[in-house]
Amino acid sequence: MLHVIEVRQDNGMDWYEEQDGIGAPSGADAEARPAAAAGSGGVTPARAAAMAGNAAAGTDSGTTAGAASLAGIVAVHGAGSVTPSRAAADGTAFGAEARSRDCWYLSLVTYGKCVYWIEQEKVVMEKGDLLLIPGSTYFYGKSVPTLFHSKTVVKFIVSADGAARLPLLGLTGALKWKLGRYEQALERVQALHREWSERQPYADVMAEAMLMELLTICNRERDRGVVSDHKHRYVEHMKKYVQEHYREKVTKDDLGAYVRLSPNYAATLFREVTGQTISEYVHGVRIKTALHLLVDSRLTVAEISEFLGYGDVSYFHRVFKRLTGRNPSEWMAERPADI
Repeated sequence: MLHVIEVRQDNGMDWYEEQDGIGAPSGADAEARPAAAAGSGGVTPARAAAMAGNAAAGTDSGTTAGAASLAGIVAVHGAGSVTPSRAAADGTAFGAEARSRDCWYLSLVTYGKCVYWIEQEKVVMEKGDLLLIPGSTYFYGKSVPTLFHSKTVVKFIVSADGAARLPLLGLTGALKWKLGRYEQALERVQALHREWSERQPYADVMAEAMLMELLTICNRERDRGVVSDHKHRYVEHMKKYVQEHYREKVTKDDLGAYVRLSPNYAATLFREVTGQTISEYVHGVRIKTALHLLVDSRLTVAEISEFLGYGDVSYFHRVFKRLTGRNPSEWMAERPADI
């Protein structure tokens, strides 16, 4: 089983987060943090000082001797000298302080770039990348200076039986990869965020079910093996073509010609990376546009159907219902009165 703790969207250029909750640094320390972490094995001056303070106050889980030892190291050598191995050797159990939480962390980047430091390793995240960090793993991350980014983050706890059901939940280290099924994952994570934000009855149960579905999609993709970067590039080009021509009939011949591959190989590659056929992807793009037009325009259902390239409005109804679970007229009922 999974227990969702938090679902949020991060947007901006000044994001900072740390797993163990010591808090974001400020001023010069905020700028020095990445360099200090890389040089000191992940324990920065601010972090080490906080560790020493917590230990001395008895709020850490280390022993009294360990607290005194850590405080002594900081006093004699400076906070930057405290590494994970040094802290553990002195009985303070760096892991007990930094790994005291069992909260897992899933991050899907939807725009721009950001950077994480996970157990001394730098991980650069950009649009389409998913990061899964197991519970009890120390990390921190921040925005790339002057660069806007957005991402959705889910924090959750995994029970023993939950870990046994999906291999991804048995990870002992962080895992980052570029999703081939990005659109599918994005839809799930956006729905999960809406469910969590609206807090309808049984929202926690629904959120946990949605998270399990998202992780299952990710696990299936990982089971197929890592897709090479050049395959991703081909498919991104094909997606770009679809985005520009979705109102027309898009075929494997069109995409093959666009990326200079044989039609059959283009279609096979597209499905391998995205988990969808070309036709399924085109329908998805059309229906996303329909959702917008049904609420934010004055067009009728028939006009929207024609605009999107569906010659038969009844066929548009069937596709819309299959992909959204609702009829176009039901969605249109949410259109503001002043539209």
